[in-house]
Amino acid sequence: NGKIARVICEVYNADRTPFMGDPRNQLMHILDEMKEMGFTDFNIGPEPEFFLFKLDPETGKPTTHLNDQGSYFDLAPVDLGENCRRDIVLELEKLGFDVEASHHEVAPGQHEVDFKYADALHACDNIQTFKLVVKTVAKHIYEEKAKEEAEKKARMEQPLTDADVRRILRDEFLSVGGLKKEDQFTFRNRTL
Repeated sequence: NGKIARVICEVYNADRTPFMGDPRNQLMHILDEMKEMGFTDFNIGPEPEFFLFKLDPETGKPTTHLNDQGSYFDLAPVDLGENCRRDIVLELEKLGFDVEASHHEVAPGQHEVDFKYADALHACDNIQTFKLVVKTVAKHIYEEKAKEEAEKKARMEQPLTDADVRRILRDEFLSVGGLKKEDQFTFRNRTL
């Protein structure tokens, strides 16, 4: 179990000037302009929302099927995303997030996690981290669920000869008094 690091940085041109195609540099530039205009603080209280979709148990790929039919602030058993949201919150807290709330939103499969406000730059960094955590945790949870579903559907063929089938079925029915020896019965469209 290796550790994973989060690296957040600005992108610069080769001449060491800020690359203005970098959204983080753009935000820093705008925040500097706001300070020049007399604004001192610009805080953001993110309430990001996301949808959880089922994975195809055979391919492991996301489907367009939502994971539940819950609604605003629903709880289990209607809200099937509750465990996933809890795991997302726990991972965010490990990264230092101050999570204020998490709940089911209005639409089926729609969820929300609210974290404490921060200055605009750090709030935007947190939103990017949040997106990565949600995708990673949800993928892991739903891959496990898809694997469980696939295992439930897994089956093994164990072919028997007609003589084995005849003996097993006749003995079973005779033991419960269901058939007389001279009765015939059909097994997979074969008269035995």
